[in-house]
Amino acid sequence: MTAAPVSAADRALVADWAHLTLPPGARDLVYHHERGADPAIWLRVVFPARERDDFVRGAGLIAPLQARVRYVTTAQRPDQPWWRPDDVAPFESGHVLQERTRPRHGKNVLLGPAGGAGDDLVAYVFVTGL
Repeated sequence: MTAAPVSAADRALVADWAHLTLPPGARDLVYHHERGADPAIWLRVVFPARERDDFVRGAGLIAPLQARVRYVTTAQRPDQPWWRPDDVAPFESGHVLQERTRPRHGKNVLLGPAGGAGDDLVAYVFVTGL
């Protein structure tokens, strides 16, 4: 996979659908979104490990991430070959429920080493409206 930077249009889509601000070094973004009674987006993105805290802030996560529960799993989107959060180890994961925002939404995140050469992280994010 080549390191493709995230376009301005895709950054805007992620901000709108996932309520997420990507860090400056984000690349290799892949996503699937669905409209419906509960709109949803599943996304995977890679970024430098030094931007981890930027990602966590941009995701609106308040509580510290933890390594006990996978809030994002491969079973949530097994039909997408790029959606493999169960393969990430070690991992840290978290979730946030934004009930007082418009639109209301729930967000689940899993972070871990991207694999391969370098000091990169991969993030898997699942967001659904309420």
